[in-house]
Amino acid sequence: MKSKRDQKQDEAWMKIPPKQEERLTKKVGKKEWHWCKHHMAYTIHKPADCRLGKDQANKASMQAKAAIKEEDEDSTNYIKALIASINVANDNNDE
Repeated sequence: MKSKRDQKQDEAWMKIPPKQEERLTKKVGKKEWHWCKHHMAYTIHKPADCRLGKDQANKASMQAKAAIKEEDEDSTNYIKALIASINVANDNNDE
């Protein structure tokens, strides 16, 4: 059984990103490895199948939706305040 240090040395190549002219897929032994931009390492899965990437995309999408909802609520509150101030000004003019 390998020690943790030996295992890290064996896996060190996985963390070295491909150069611009290099392919994003490489064969090591009998396995095909793919550079995953989400893990920043070579992995067995393809980047399109990365659960980490999907989780990040879902999180970003939820944050964007929340920001839009908050902005809509702010706009609605601003319009309500404008209408209220117009109504007050009209009431003052009627007196």
